[in-house]
Amino acid sequence: RQYTLPHPVDLPNGSVTQTPLYDERSLDCERTALYENGNWGVPSQPMIASGYDVANNNQITHTLTFKAFDSLPAGYLRVLASDRDGTPQYLGEAGIADTAKGQSATVTLGNAFDLTAKRERTAFSVDRANRHMDASFKITLSNAGDAPRVVTVREHPNRWHEWQLTSSSIKPSKQTPDTLDFKINVPSNGTATLEYSVRYHWSPDITPQ
Repeated sequence: RQYTLPHPVDLPNGSVTQTPLYDERSLDCERTALYENGNWGVPSQPMIASGYDVANNNQITHTLTFKAFDSLPAGYLRVLASDRDGTPQYLGEAGIADTAKGQSATVTLGNAFDLTAKRERTAFSVDRANRHMDASFKITLSNAGDAPRVVTVREHPNRWHEWQLTSSSIKPSKQTPDTLDFKINVPSNGTATLEYSVRYHWSPDITPQ
């Protein structure tokens, strides 16, 4: 694959020269604080064991998404943003794959030091006769910063692929066959809570484990 440099470059014999692949430019980006649980796939049978989905990840990660202004080769991006005085501040760096022009690229910038989360399962029951089980969770988000933040909570109901959301304290911002997304406003130096319940169900020819 060939890429055209933005300006001519002199390469003296026996030298090593670094030059930017693209001219400096500003990009519209979406920065997200993401808290995610259960992203390890769905089993081949309903999982009714009580201890299957009680893991508590307390890390919230920062991600940055933008649209490629040109075909971008795979490599590392270093992300900087201006502070209130206009001074560039280093946010982090991460790799991206080859990205076609106009496609979205997402980089993960590491864990948020001022945001934390606690996930608790508050209820769980199995009804073998009626072939369903219910699980409820409470997620508490804490913000130690001086500004309010929006955290995207992404849950993967992973006990079985047939499920439905039965209740939630906040309406999901997005729902797919294997994810639930909630956008939670967390006040500065404060906390916010999400509670939700899901019901799994299976047909008579399925044997849970």
